[in-house]
Amino acid sequence: MEPPPLISAHAGSDEPPPPPPYEFDATQEALIHDLGLKMSFVGKFLIIMGLLNAASGLRSLPSRHLPGAATAIIGIAIIGFGFWTNSAARSFKLVAKTSGRDIENLMMALGELRKLYGVQYWLLILALAFVMLAIAVTLISSFFRG
Repeated sequence: MEPPPLISAHAGSDEPPPPPPYEFDATQEALIHDLGLKMSFVGKFLIIMGLLNAASGLRSLPSRHLPGAATAIIGIAIIGFGFWTNSAARSFKLVAKTSGRDIENLMMALGELRKLYGVQYWLLILALAFVMLAIAVTLISSFFRG
């Protein structure tokens, strides 16, 4: 006796079956994997530099040295950027290593990059606002001094 024919989930339905998940070709995967490797290096370097920066700043805190506090805060931010970069790098490398989840992994990587650059964007806007304020204060004070 023959086994019954396989019935697909879409049998009797007017809807076509969903397309298979998109897969990058070998050249594209090599490019994305190389990007992930380079990003991992940059992320690890940022973490190391951030740790050195933060340690340097913390070392000068007992002397109530204000630039030391700023250095420590900047070091902590650099550490955060390093971890975000590593997280995006892992997702990029997963695109090349896994099968059937290329777009999902790519979107995770892009989401991490969006967060990273979003924070950097707002930090730059804040820095530019402080520069503009400093210029305005300088101009106003020089105007009143004669």
